[in-house]
Amino acid sequence: MSVTNLYSTGKIGCNAQLTTDVSGVLNGDVIITCKYAESIQTTTLTPKVKVTTEISIVRVAEQHYLQWLHYKHVRKNAQVILDTRIVHRCPPPSRYSSSMGSLHTAQLHIKGLLVSDAGFYFCSTVGNKLKREPDVSQLVIKAVSISETSFLTSPLEANKPTILVLNVIRFYPKKIEVDWQMGKKQLQGNPVLLANPHCDGTFSATSMIAFVPQAGDHDRTIICHITHESAKVRKTLKLRVSYAPLPLTVQPQEDIVKMEGDLLELRCISKSNPISKMSWILNGKVLLAKATTHLRIRVENVSLSDQGNYSCSAENSQGTRTSSVAVNVIGSVQPGATDEHTGLAAGISISVVLLLTIVTSIATYAFVRKRRMAGRQAEEPMYVVPSQPTVDVYETLKVADSQKPSTQKVHDVIYANTEQIRKL
Repeated sequence: MSVTNLYSTGKIGCNAQLTTDVSGVLNGDVIITCKYAESIQTTTLTPKVKVTTEISIVRVAEQHYLQWLHYKHVRKNAQVILDTRIVHRCPPPSRYSSSMGSLHTAQLHIKGLLVSDAGFYFCSTVGNKLKREPDVSQLVIKAVSISETSFLTSPLEANKPTILVLNVIRFYPKKIEVDWQMGKKQLQGNPVLLANPHCDGTFSATSMIAFVPQAGDHDRTIICHITHESAKVRKTLKLRVSYAPLPLTVQPQEDIVKMEGDLLELRCISKSNPISKMSWILNGKVLLAKATTHLRIRVENVSLSDQGNYSCSAENSQGTRTSSVAVNVIGSVQPGATDEHTGLAAGISISVVLLLTIVTSIATYAFVRKRRMAGRQAEEPMYVVPSQPTVDVYETLKVADSQKPSTQKVHDVIYANTEQIRKL
């Protein structure tokens, strides 16, 4: 532990000698020794009267009462803190007391040291003029380590300005520094540091900084680095930030199409502090509600009554968040069903099949006719009409023409095919 010399610039005196440097601890006790042998003058004696001279010196010392004086910087401003004559007559309650250490010294006892006790001390005999300045002792107070640190914070809410407060209790000397950090970065803002003295000379300090917490700051850590002469202290604060539910995650995220009898499964994920009450709602009816971060709904053998708009809701003291997904269910086709949509689809299908059949029949007829015509041209003899045709020639031509299919026959075939398709 380092020693703080608060009064090193003080003046001892023109002829005084600084013989002792005494260190003390706040609220502790200390003893300061003063030599005053030079104030007792003895005459030159013969060896025969040596014992008598020593006894005489003791009596002289007891007859010279002492005064203890204390000053901060300049000796001429010294004040008497203890007069042994007054103590002997009527000792008052005091932190100071004096005792005779030996024939040449006296001791000053100080109990419960205060910061104000730091400075210079010397003693002086009453009624006896010194030939020189007395010896002076300097008392310095050691640095006092920080006894306690604590955070004082109000409940934190996202996007709501607040003030973070750090209290540093009982330290000495006064100079102290506090640095605010979050993670490895300096916390934004201008911190304020106030130091307040105590009666015993120690100090307490309060450091404050403005802060606007965000939802992402929840569970993050703020670190305060405290620098003092006595030690370096690291204090941490884990943030607890209240915030409304963040945008919900619904799975699947797109609208759903299911067939009757299929399995329907929906999930909803919420993040908030405190934990939200989550609900699944279908067409205004609550299907499931629970305080959680993950809510799942499962419907087996889904039916037409299960289709609609499914909404997931998350609510806590900070707010509400909702997300939804549409579910469509397609029913299976039953015999004799009179559903309007089913009938329309069936009618369209039949019309398409009929049209394709007609087109196919016409194409087939054209192809077959073309083949027949090609074959007849190859097999039938050529009819050469003479310049003067006979009656037999005309009869032969009539017979050949009668074997060709007529237009009426083609229409009859197409009509017959159409009737068969309708019966289907």
